[in-house]
Amino acid sequence: MSSLTDLERQSQDSKLSLTGMASQLGINIGISFGVLMVFNVLRPNNSLVYAPKYKYATKSQKPPAIKRGMFAWIRPVMKASDEELLDQIGFDAILFIRFMRMLRNLLYAMSFVGICVLIPINVAATSYTGFWGVELLSISTINYYDGKFHSEGNLSWYWAHTVGTWLFSLLIYRTIFYNYRAHVLFRKSYFETKDYQQATHARTLMILNVPAAMQSDTALGNWITSMDLPFPFLHASIGRHDSQLTKSVEEHEKAVRKLELLLSNHLLQGNKKNLTLITRPMMRTKWFGRGQKVDAIEYYSSRIQTLRQAITQLRSDTASDKRTTNYGWIVFSKPFMAHAVAQRLSAPSSPLLSLPRRLVQGAKPRVELAPPAKDLVWSNLAMNEHIRDSRRVVGSIVFYVFTFLWFIPSSFLSASSNVKNFIRLFPDADLFIQNHSTFVSLMSSWFSPVVMAIFFLILPKILRLLSQQQGYLTETSLDRQVLSKLYVFFMVNNLFVFTVSSVLLAMYAQIQLAAKDNRALTAQEFFETMGNVSTFWVNYVSLKGLGVVMDLAQIFGLISVTLRKLFTKPSPRQLREMTVPIGFDYPLYYNILLFFFTVGLMYSVIAPLVLPFTMFYFMLATMVFRYLLMYVYVTPVETGGQIWRVLINRLLISTVMYQLVMIGVLNLKGAVGQSSALIPLPFFTVLLKLYCRRYFDPHVYYQDPNDKSNFNQNLNHNRSQHKKKETNSNRHGFRDPALFAELPIPMVHERVRHLLPHLYR
Repeated sequence: MSSLTDLERQSQDSKLSLTGMASQLGINIGISFGVLMVFNVLRPNNSLVYAPKYKYATKSQKPPAIKRGMFAWIRPVMKASDEELLDQIGFDAILFIRFMRMLRNLLYAMSFVGICVLIPINVAATSYTGFWGVELLSISTINYYDGKFHSEGNLSWYWAHTVGTWLFSLLIYRTIFYNYRAHVLFRKSYFETKDYQQATHARTLMILNVPAAMQSDTALGNWITSMDLPFPFLHASIGRHDSQLTKSVEEHEKAVRKLELLLSNHLLQGNKKNLTLITRPMMRTKWFGRGQKVDAIEYYSSRIQTLRQAITQLRSDTASDKRTTNYGWIVFSKPFMAHAVAQRLSAPSSPLLSLPRRLVQGAKPRVELAPPAKDLVWSNLAMNEHIRDSRRVVGSIVFYVFTFLWFIPSSFLSASSNVKNFIRLFPDADLFIQNHSTFVSLMSSWFSPVVMAIFFLILPKILRLLSQQQGYLTETSLDRQVLSKLYVFFMVNNLFVFTVSSVLLAMYAQIQLAAKDNRALTAQEFFETMGNVSTFWVNYVSLKGLGVVMDLAQIFGLISVTLRKLFTKPSPRQLREMTVPIGFDYPLYYNILLFFFTVGLMYSVIAPLVLPFTMFYFMLATMVFRYLLMYVYVTPVETGGQIWRVLINRLLISTVMYQLVMIGVLNLKGAVGQSSALIPLPFFTVLLKLYCRRYFDPHVYYQDPNDKSNFNQNLNHNRSQHKKKETNSNRHGFRDPALFAELPIPMVHERVRHLLPHLYR
């Protein structure tokens, strides 16, 4: 084993941490600068990759034009105000920018306090020990010298950290309160927009668990009429669904896409003269090389025709009352009427709950504001409520088992981030570390963060599939579920398991050394090692800063499109899909913002060095995501910022965790008085949540009933006008797309379309 003393070993560890951190920062800054230059060079000549929204957006949603200069994109991105961007990118995108800016502004204040107050206090409290490593900047080495913690030291230093915890908590409370109040006005402005007032879904209610006796348009309408609602409805319709029809429509689309790809590959190989000389593509009719070998083009052409005939017949059958479901729609003439009725029918005294017991078999009927039709997960709508509940329980169990089992590979990753302590488990460890210090530093700084970053690109897709199996009704509710699951997974595995396993590994090495020196290891040394783990988060945040620049440069998207064009023969449909703006992954990016802010918050007092790096990440992200939301990404479904409550709830949970950690840290440091002074903070956080739920949330979800005064004078006129204009299409605006959506027709490239007559014999 090593012959180094504790002080020498601590000095060696500090040197390795500083070397690794400095090397990674240098490499990341260099790569980021290079990638940024590549973006500036490529952007003017690759508008379909770097500004697809400018080509495809409508006139009212078209972003400002960007000149061809290398840095010309910065001015329009930073100059545009939220009000100017609202029509261009929508309420959900503006909420993302506001939330990111809110966290960034918090980090400005916290970083100022951390750098100008807490770090100097930590340095002053630790300087007399003679130790000048990176841990000097944290709370971990206060009263820690001669290789151990001295509880008889000066505990008054810890009052600064108590005040810091209170100050940061109060900053968060103030920020949440004012931004929550602003969000109420934000939602009100969304409800008052012309687009929302004219949207069919805004004046429609979705009723679920309709009893079997009410599952027809007439019966549902009579039932709603009998409830004596405050506003009359225009019409009620029961849902219709056929799983076989849905399956046939999906198979038809797959067959069309396969035929398009076959035609694209075959027709582009030749022309009218030599097309007959080229071997036609062949295929097996069953998987794994089984089934009859047939002409692929003829097979899919015939398959498409057969499916179209079957779909036509199934649509005719499903239109009858024989295929009705347990959900329906109630349409009003104005959105405020739908909101008022939804509140009435969701109350404990709702007439929905007064049905005779013999009519209600299973779950009781309930009403929700209807989401946009394209937001609905139609396959989940008709699901029995008991099956839905069972799936949610099973899905939750699967998720939590997966989350807690992930600590095994997470522990291996933590070992790689704490390479020096892992190596010390073996003989001649210190000699190896001395001779290979650069390798050890790079392994500590790079390997684990890179592996974690790759895994978390895949994780959201896994969680979305799991959430869909749980029976959630809309794509946006799936977004909220994915965000909630991502947050739990990140908190448990990244912040808790990863930190604790890293600390335990370091503790194991310290236990061995303590046993060798015949001394006891104190509980306070646990949190000394916890402070040391903060260097990993500095490295991780630094690496994600590089990831933000990669997002801006769209490197992977550019490479993917280029390679597919060079080495494949994409169909016209695929070519268009390559260049149209794609949906912004709100759950993934919201979770990254929440996670990094939580990391900064957790270590804000323990190791304030994390704060400026986290602040820099948010500064960079603010500019990058403004550009991406203006020119690259679109919002799949506009909800007017409905995800806000999920975000604030997670932010409050992070705040409580931070407060509890600080109570534990100070208590184990022997600062009992300082620790006790923090006990009220978690209760204040809970009180803030209760206040927001009572006074803000009702105005966030429903339109204020007082807003109906704007429409009262035209109420009778509008009611008669709506009845006159009500068409069959309007009456069934919330039908399953499988019942009416236009079936796709195979597309071929314009330059080879003249060869089609020679293809089919």
